[in-house]
Amino acid sequence: MKKIYSLLTILVLLLNANCFAESGANAQENQTRISTNGIYHVTVDSWLKPLLLGRMHAWTAEIRTQDGKPVTDAKIKVGGGMPIHNHGFPTQPEATKQIEDGQYLIEGIKFSMPGPWVLFLDITANGKTDSVAFDITM
Repeated sequence: MKKIYSLLTILVLLLNANCFAESGANAQENQTRISTNGIYHVTVDSWLKPLLLGRMHAWTAEIRTQDGKPVTDAKIKVGGGMPIHNHGFPTQPEATKQIEDGQYLIEGIKFSMPGPWVLFLDITANGKTDSVAFDITM
């Protein structure tokens, strides 16, 4: 009986410690991924920190080639949503402007409920199209 009590105590302590750790959403404010076909290296970064439910978010997307050069004049389609609920964002996020070479502003992202979200970017530049996805857990 003492062993079970000890194991339960350890489990409760671990669960409580996890509650005070950095949340998954906060750890995902800045992410870098390589696009599906390896054409682009993309870093997204939220302007709103920490990430919050029910608020409008603006993000930057930094897009570079395989050799690290900034990708200019890209056309970016923004999509995503909650795959487990089979719905998109409650807003219409879009890439609104190029801030500087290789850096783009994405506006209109809103996470309306807790759970796993996906942010998709379809990128076309210099005749090459590729996509990248970012997992965000709220």
